[in-house]
This record gives sequence, structure tokens and C-alpha cells, in this order.
Amino acid sequence: MSRRLPILLFVAIALVECALVFVPTVAGAFFVWDDYAHLDAAHTFRLAALFSGPVLGGIFRPVGFAAMKAQFALFGWTTPAGYAAVAAVLNLLNAILLALVLRAFGENEVVRWLAAAFFLVFPPANEAHVWFSCEFDLLCVTGVLVSLLIWAAAVRVGIAARRVLLFAVLAAGSLFLALLAKEVAFAAPLLLIALALGRPGRPATAPFRRILASAALSAIPVGAFVALRTGAMSLNESHYGAPLRLFREAPLLVNLRRYAVAMFSYPYFGASPGAAVFAHGAGLLAFVGVLLGLRATGAAGVASCVASAGFLAPVLWTWIAPGGAVGGRLVYAAALPIAFLFGVGIDSAARAIRDADGARDRGTLRLAGALLLTAFFAGACLSGLSLRRYWNDAFALARSVVGQVERLPAGRNFFIRNLPREFRGGPYVLKCYAFPLYIAGFRGRAPDFRCDSVAVERNGNDVVETGPRVPDTFSGYGEPRPDEVSVELDFQIRKRQTGR
Repeated sequence: MSRRLPILLFVAIALVECALVFVPTVAGAFFVWDDYAHLDAAHTFRLAALFSGPVLGGIFRPVGFAAMKAQFALFGWTTPAGYAAVAAVLNLLNAILLALVLRAFGENEVVRWLAAAFFLVFPPANEAHVWFSCEFDLLCVTGVLVSLLIWAAAVRVGIAARRVLLFAVLAAGSLFLALLAKEVAFAAPLLLIALALGRPGRPATAPFRRILASAALSAIPVGAFVALRTGAMSLNESHYGAPLRLFREAPLLVNLRRYAVAMFSYPYFGASPGAAVFAHGAGLLAFVGVLLGLRATGAAGVASCVASAGFLAPVLWTWIAPGGAVGGRLVYAAALPIAFLFGVGIDSAARAIRDADGARDRGTLRLAGALLLTAFFAGACLSGLSLRRYWNDAFALARSVVGQVERLPAGRNFFIRNLPREFRGGPYVLKCYAFPLYIAGFRGRAPDFRCDSVAVERNGNDVVETGPRVPDTFSGYGEPRPDEVSVELDFQIRKRQTGR
């Protein structure tokens, strides 16, 4: 295989992903679900306060909020496309960084660029491709990859002692920042071990003792993060409840199995059965590619699976629905070792084809392999396209609803009778607190809102309610007020709304 071909393949897939997912997402972006709370906290909290305590009742991710604070200064409430563009750039950057990391650990062009392409289009990580509130996950992975890139230089044979110390400090700093973006970065030392171990066709990056020593040193920023977080809030405190209780009551092994299934369940959100089969088939091909990678890597493959489970460990108290349109941010970091195994698996298959007896056999196998690889990326991109369309429906509905509420007269209490909460089994839309936060951003003051929320779904060109209306727990007040005005929202989104 030509050395340029894997790079060209990555560039082609990146262009397709931009055309099908990232550019349309930026064009149709609007604020949904927790975007309002995240941006309000990032805007109102001072920078020092983000690093000294939790926000939103138990979230300690100061780097993520600091990044949002900087973006709010640029985009405010008027340019949701700006936030979506930053998320798209981070997705592309992380894929390229993965290729550079694999190069630093001695992998060839096929492995590193196929792994990067796999990671870029990875459909189960759905939210991270389209929802800018996943910047916590995106920035965390950026920090992890930069840390691994520097650690690779530190563990290579022949580096002078002074440079090792410099690289170790820089790598530890990058990992510390990654942890401050999201705590799942603590599994980075496990991925360091997996990538540094040797495998057939590629020697170890360094002696095993040096690899373990580097992994142990990388635990220093983990300890620093724990110390900082303990000073800010109790370790047994979080936005979702007491972690010890959450883990004690959760079926951890069952949830781990669900995550494993979800990572190879490529969803399709559309009406075409043929397209659905094509997208689901891509998930099966991904599974075969990873199995080939496990066979080719030996101990490094086992270590990669352990690293993937390590990235999932902090979220095992909750679960993900395989093939769903939400929850994909939880598997974004865990996809890094899986992408590595996929790249190795395809490379091992290519080598087996090259070593096949007979020119005719090699030609047939090459054609079959190329068709299967094309089918995989086509199915993965088709899955991503259907997901983007689904989320764009959520953005359009949120834009329409917020526009209707924004035009209501000031100085009144409002009861929103049919707040669209989420698409059934799909993307999130709005919580009741979105209205006062958004309106206050323009007027300085906002009315009080009480909401009944409802799930919705697409029915042809219409959006219809599905299920009962229930009181929204994020309402500004609970009981009816004598002067409140009842409002019934229009859900039609066939035409994109103008203005904000």
C-alpha cells in the first residue's frame, strides 16, 4: 500500500464528515438542554471561582467552563454557530492528534491514519459530533492526547535525562488540564501502557520497566487533581448525587456490557430499511476489525481493552442505550483504544493479503478488502448523517420555541403548557430554565416561567407530542399564579426560523 494512500483516505473521510455532519451542524446550531445553564455559569462565575469550587450544584470541570467563558465573550447568546464550530474543530483536531500519538509510538501510516479516521466518524460517540456542551469530553481527550504525545518522547530510548524531566513536566501538566476538563482522563496511564507495549511487527517503545515508571509518574497529576477537587468539594459529592451510593446501587457489570454493545451499535435515524441495514452492518465490520486488532496485538490488545474500560469506569453508575441518539459523549474517550485496535486490525489484514499465495488471489482479496473498508466508512458516515439530521430537528425546534417565548410581553408570569423536552428516544430539546436565562441575556430581566414538558417525535413534516404532559422540575415556580398567562407552543419546524 502506498504510504500516501492512508493519509489521502483520512483527508477524504474528513471532508465527507465535514460536508455531512460538521458544516450543516454549524449552519443549523442553536442552544438546547443544558447549554443554557452551562453558558450562564461560565458567563457569571469569575474565572478564579471556576477553579475554587463546583458550579451548578456539583460540577467541577474548571477548564471546560473556562473555555466556554472565553467563547461566550466572542459569541454570547447571539451566535450559537460559533460554539458548534469550536466543537467541530476539536473533533478534527483530536483525530489528527491520535494519528500523531500513534506515530510517536512507532505505528505505521496505515494504523495511525485508519485509527484517526475511525475515531473521527465513530457513530456511537454521537453527541460529541453535534452538541457543543460535549466540549468537556472534547477538551479532555485533547489534553489526554497531548499528554501521550509528550510521554512518547519521554520514554523513547536515547533521550537525555534533562529532556526527560522537561517532557515529564509538560506531559503531567497536559494530563492535569485534561482532568480539569473531565475526570475520565485518569485512565490515560493505562492507554500509555497499551500503546508503548510491543506487538508483532512493532517493538516496544521502551523497556517494560521504563513504561511502568512513566505510567506511575503520570499518576502524579491524578493525585494533584484529587487534592484540588477535595479542596473544592467532597469526593463523595457530584451533580448527580453521592458517587459511592450511585456505584453501590448500580449493576456495574451489566452497564459495562451495555457500553461494550453500544460501541459497535451504529444507529440509523431515518425511514429507509436499506440504509439502516447498511449502517448497522458498519458496526459489525468495526467489531470484526477490532477482533483482528486484538489477535494481532496480544498483550497490547488486552491492555487497550483495559484502558477503554478505564475511561468508562467513572460513568459505570449510569448506562447507555445501544443505538441511541444520546449518551454518546460517555464513550468518546473510551473509543481511543478501540480506534487503535481497529487500525492494527486493518493493517494486519492488509499484510495477510500481501502475503497471500498467487497474484490472482492477492488481487481478489485486495478488491474485497477495499470494498469492505469502503462499506464500513460509508455506513459510518450514513449513520452520522442521520444523527445530524435528528439533532438539527432538535436545534430547529428549540430555535422556534425560544423565538415564540421571546416575543411574549415582559412583566408577566407564563405557564408553558407543552414545553418540548426531548424527541422520543432521541436528542434533548429544552428545560424550563432556558427561557429566563436566555431572555435575561438580552433584556437584563426575564419573566417567571412554569412549564409542563412533553416528549415529541417527528411525523412526516410535523412534530407531534408523544406521551403525557408532566410538570417540568426546572420551572421557576410550582403552583399556578393568578396573573399567569397560559401559552400553547407551535411545534412546526418545516421552515427554519429567521433571526436568532
